[in-house]
Amino acid sequence: GAGAMSGLTVKTLKDHGLKRIRVINRTLDKAQRLAQSVDGEAVELTQENLVREIAQADVIVSVTGARGIVLDEDTVIASLQQDLDQKLNKFFIDLALPYDIAVEVGELPHIR
Repeated sequence: GAGAMSGLTVKTLKDHGLKRIRVINRTLDKAQRLAQSVDGEAVELTQENLVREIAQADVIVSVTGARGIVLDEDTVIASLQQDLDQKLNKFFIDLALPYDIAVEVGELPHIR
C-alpha cells in the first residue's frame, strides 16, 4: 500500500538503515510519491511484479487497507522458486488489519 501507515513504515525502515526500498501499489502514481519520499523505487502491482519483487527482497512489509488476503502461499512459493540470488531466508511483516498475508506463508520453509 501507499497510505499514511505505509509512509510511517518506509520512513522508519529508512531511518534504521534499509538501503533499498521499493514500494508496490495498485496505483503507480501513489507508489511513486511514497517511494520518492525515501529515495526509493516504485513498482506497479501486478502478479508478475509482485512475484519478482518478493524474490529479490530480504524484508517484505505489507500495509494495505484491503479486506482480504493480498499475499497468498502460491505467490510466495513462486517467488522462492525465482530467487536467483538464493536469499532463501525472507522476513515478512504484516501490519494490516485485517491481515494481508495468508497464515500459510509463515509455515513455509525459509520464511520468518
